[in-house]
Amino acid sequence: LLLAREQALRSEISARKRAEEALRDSEERFRTLGDHMAQFAWMIDQSGDAVWFNRRWYEYTGATFEEMRGWGWRKVHHPQHEERVVASWRQAFSSGDAWEETFPLRGADGRYRWFLTRAVPIHDAEGHIVRWFGTNTDITALRDAAAALRESQERLRAIVETAVDGIITIDESGTIQSINPAVERIFQYPKEELIGLNIKILMPAPDHHRHDDYLQQYRETGERKIIGIGREVRGRRKDGSTFPVELSISESTLPGNRFFTGILRDITQRKHAEEELRVLTVELDKRVAIRTQELVQSQDRLRGLATELNLAEQRERKKLAEELHDHLQQVLVLGKLKVAQAKQFSGLSDLMKQLEEVFSMALTYTRTLVAELSPPVLREQGLAEALKWLGAYMQKYGIVVCVSIPEKFHLELPEDQKILLFQSVRELLINSSKHSGSHEAWVFVEQGDGKLRIHV
Repeated sequence: LLLAREQALRSEISARKRAEEALRDSEERFRTLGDHMAQFAWMIDQSGDAVWFNRRWYEYTGATFEEMRGWGWRKVHHPQHEERVVASWRQAFSSGDAWEETFPLRGADGRYRWFLTRAVPIHDAEGHIVRWFGTNTDITALRDAAAALRESQERLRAIVETAVDGIITIDESGTIQSINPAVERIFQYPKEELIGLNIKILMPAPDHHRHDDYLQQYRETGERKIIGIGREVRGRRKDGSTFPVELSISESTLPGNRFFTGILRDITQRKHAEEELRVLTVELDKRVAIRTQELVQSQDRLRGLATELNLAEQRERKKLAEELHDHLQQVLVLGKLKVAQAKQFSGLSDLMKQLEEVFSMALTYTRTLVAELSPPVLREQGLAEALKWLGAYMQKYGIVVCVSIPEKFHLELPEDQKILLFQSVRELLINSSKHSGSHEAWVFVEQGDGKLRIHV
C-alpha cells in the first residue's frame, strides 16, 4: 500500500512538472510572439493593474516596467485626453465589455502619435475575467492621410461651389446626379428640381436627338469617349429661352459606378461681343476701303499734278531756252561780228580782241545754259541720242558715264514721258557724282516685251 501511494505521488509530481514546463513553454512562445508584433501589446490583471507590456511598448515609450506597472501607463497619455481615456477604460473594465478608443501616446522623443487601442477580457473555465489583453496600433499616418483627404475634399468642394462655370454629373442614362450653384444660376432651376431628371431638360427640344444618338452609340459599342472640349451647343432655361453654351463633357469611372461630368459656360456675352466685333470689323473694313480709295485718288491727283508741274517746268525751260537762242544768242553773234569789223581800225585792235573774247564766253555760256535748260537733242533726235549726249555732258561733274543702248533701239514716246525719263536719269547721275564717291557710272537701256527699262 505504501509502495502504491509512493508511486502515485511520484506520478502526480511528474505530471505537475510536465504541466509547469508546458506552461513555461506556452508563456515563452506568447512572449516571443508578443515581442515581435507590429502593435504594442499589454495585459492587465483582474484587479485593473498592468502586469505586462511587450518589447515594442518599451521601445516606443522609453519607459521601464516599474514605471508602467499598475496605473503607471497613464504617464505616457496626453494630458488633454487622459481623463477621457481613463473614464472610458473604467467603464469597460466594470462592464466586462471589449474596449476600443483612439488617443495619442507620448514617445521617448517627447512627441505624440495617435493609436487605435483595443482590449478584450480573458475568461477562465467558469467564465470569470482573469485578465485583459490589449493592443495599440499606430494610426498617425492614416489620420494624417485622412486629414489631407478631408482638406483636399474641402478645397475641391469650395472650388466646385464657387466656380463661375456650371458643373454637372449624369449617369449612363442621362439622369442628373449632382450640380453646383452655377448650374442653378445659369439655367434658373433650383437644385431640388433638377436632381433625378434627364439632362435633356436643359436642352432645346430640337437638340434632344444628339443626346439620344450618343447614348445609343455608347450602349452599342461600350466605348469611352470624350464628347467634346469647348464645344458650342444650345442651352434651355426654365423659362424656355435658349442661349449659347460652351460645353466640355468627359466620362469617368469609379468602382461600380460610371458617370459623365460636364462643365458648362454661358457664352451669351461673349457671342454678343463677337458679333459687335464682327460688325465693327466690317465697318472698319469699309472705312479702310474708302480711305484707301481716297488715298489712291489723292495719289493719282498728286501724280498728275507732279507730271503737270514737271511739264510746266519743261515748257518754261524750253521757252527760256528758245528766248536765249533766238534773241540773246543772235545779239551776241551780231556783237561779235561788229567787233570783228572794228578790229580793222588801227588803235582799237587790243580792245576789240578783248571784247571778242567776252562775246565768245557769253555765247558759250548761253549755249550751255540752253542745253541744260532744254537740250535740243532731246526734242530733235529723241531719248536715245539725248542719253548719249547726257553721258558726255556729265564729264562736267567729273564722272565718266558709259551709255549702253541697243543698236536697233527705236521708241516713239509722248513728249511728257520722254522729258520725265531724261530728267530722272540726269538727276540719278548728278546724285551719284555727289554722294557715291565713285567717278564712274553706267546707263543701260533695254527694250522688250512691250516694256522700256533704264538702269543707272
